[in-house]
Formats: sequence, C-alpha cells, structure tokens
Amino acid sequence: MTNAAPRTVNRAARQFGRAARALLLAAAIGALVFAGSAIAQLSDSIPANKQGQNTQGFNYGYNGTTFDRWRNNVDTGALLTLTAQGAGTVNSTDQVNYNGRGLKCLVNITAISGTSPTVTVAIQYKDTSTGAYTPLLTSAALNAVASTMLTVYPGVAVTANVSASDVLPRTWRISAVIGGTSPSATATVGCSVIAS
Repeated sequence: MTNAAPRTVNRAARQFGRAARALLLAAAIGALVFAGSAIAQLSDSIPANKQGQNTQGFNYGYNGTTFDRWRNNVDTGALLTLTAQGAGTVNSTDQVNYNGRGLKCLVNITAISGTSPTVTVAIQYKDTSTGAYTPLLTSAALNAVASTMLTVYPGVAVTANVSASDVLPRTWRISAVIGGTSPSATATVGCSVIAS
C-alpha cells in the first residue's frame, strides 16, 4: 500500500500538468483572436481626445483634427480607367494622402485612335477651402500606345512633363483630358504613394 500513494500523486501531477498546458494554450489562442480583432478594428480618424486610448502599439499621425494610422507605401490600383473614351475630361475621385511624401503614377495607353488624338494626364492638388484643383505635374500630350511614368517627390530631378520636385498634399486626384478630332482612348492610370 505504500507504493500506491506516490503513484496517485504522480498521476495527479501529470493530469494537472496537462490541464495547465491546455489552459495556457486556450489563453494564448484567445489572446491571438483578440489581437486579430483589435487589428481588424483599427481605423483612421481617432478623435484628439481619445489619442491616449491607442493601446495596440500602432503609430498614429495628427492631421490637424484627428489621428490617422501611419502607412507605408500604398498602391492605389487604377484611379482612372478609360475605355474607348471620347473627347473630354475624366477625373478620379479625391484621394487622401495620410503620410506619403510623393507618388509615382503610370499612364498605360493600350489603344488610341482618331485624328490627332491625345491623352494629357495631370496630378492635381485640391485646395479644400475653395474646392479648386491646381496641377502639381502635367504630362505631355500622349498620342501613342505606350506607358509613361509621372513622379512627384521632394528632391527628385525635375524633368518637364515627367517629374516635379514637390510634396504630395493631403487631398489630390488624377485628371485626364482626351483631345483631338473624334478621339478614342483606352488607358489606365494607377499610382503608388511613397511614404519616405
């Protein structure tokens, strides 16, 4: 009978150890699920009076009214898609620059026809007090199937109609003017906002 007590104690210790490991594993999984939901719920525009409640460890930048999440380089996808577009002006929606210093935009013309057809693309700054748009950089009048890169970034070498040494403002957009007689243009314009 003297050997039964140590065996019972050892068995109880092993069962306790298994239960403790299972409990720790469940707690770790719960913490990961909570962290995942906290990350998924991150949003911009944290009010200034709530800034101290950011406990997720993410960086935020003050935009003059609220706090926005810090971002790395951001690809916008196609801001403009022209499909057999006739003469006129096509504008993207306003874009919000959270913390980018500049951007690169690729104008990709895949088809263009008509009499002297052209596509002229501009990266425009929006003055939010008046709603007026001002070009930061305007391409040359593009008239052939080709890809053209436009760059706005502080300190970059300035090349007319290709690059501008400037910062990207908070609110901006892309504008394309299709010109010529009975023009038809198929093209996309996509950009990448460069954080640093």
